[in-house]
Amino acid sequence: MARALVIAFLLALAVPAAAQAAADGGWRETNTDLAIRPEGTPYEMAIGTGTAVMLVHMPVTKRINRVELGSFRHVCTTSPSVRLRIEYHADGDPWGQTTSYVDSPQGSFLPSTTDVVSWDMPTTTLKKGHAYVFRLLANSGCTGYNWRVTSWPNAKPVYGGTSACAQSAGDISWRRAAHGMGVTPDNGCGAWNFQSSMPPGWLVVKPCNVGTCQEVVTRDAVTTPTTPCVGTTWLNGGKWRYWRPSPVTAGRNDYVCVYDQYADVGADPQPPFSKGWHYGLKWAGSETATGANGQPRDMYLTLKTIDYGALLQKHRP
Repeated sequence: MARALVIAFLLALAVPAAAQAAADGGWRETNTDLAIRPEGTPYEMAIGTGTAVMLVHMPVTKRINRVELGSFRHVCTTSPSVRLRIEYHADGDPWGQTTSYVDSPQGSFLPSTTDVVSWDMPTTTLKKGHAYVFRLLANSGCTGYNWRVTSWPNAKPVYGGTSACAQSAGDISWRRAAHGMGVTPDNGCGAWNFQSSMPPGWLVVKPCNVGTCQEVVTRDAVTTPTTPCVGTTWLNGGKWRYWRPSPVTAGRNDYVCVYDQYADVGADPQPPFSKGWHYGLKWAGSETATGANGQPRDMYLTLKTIDYGALLQKHRP
């Protein structure tokens, strides 16, 4: 009976049209499955091979051999086979260097209707305090952004990582620089127009066209702009924040673009998890756009663990 109820609950999660109750579990014990249950209004995005779709900053060490992740579907002529890669970031920074990774030995077929997908994995230890990125890779069949991922909103400020200059959750060429948070150096991205009087937070930094320099995104306006502050190509949630009266034009103000969805740099998510320790990728939308509205996302995830103590007990002579 209990098993039937669990199966019914998981099937309900696969349907993106209904809001689900959050029911994260297994973040205290090593030998129980880690389960993440999203809630809220679902949003579907087009993705292709190589896309990172989920991040978990592990609250407890788990030894796993199977991953259930969702929700996905395809719009191909035939169902594509997709492998799952788990990337290990030893420094705990999801945007830092990938230390190592493990791939699923076999691909799993994406369904034609939105559903959870499962992968058998080599026995893998996911360590407490480290960040792991879950990435989809083409095994066979179509790609070309013919895959679809459904995610749900994550209301908490998510883990900001350990670096003062990190990638954004949209286009990886964009950066976010931690400012006013006791970070050395204060401007980790080396932005040429950085000024210490800019408001604290994660300043949005974009590449410029002169060599390798980068610039903090700013704007001169009469009132707080309502248009996206990171352009129309990657609307990943940057918001305008007042900086100062314009030193150039009387009656106007200067604004700086800030990612307020991230917790302070170095903030380590620990129970009771005031900071988001898991979130879905990518983010999309802005404060003025429809869809995901620039909010961190979340996905259904179950990490199936191996309880070696129970196995030894079961097979003890």
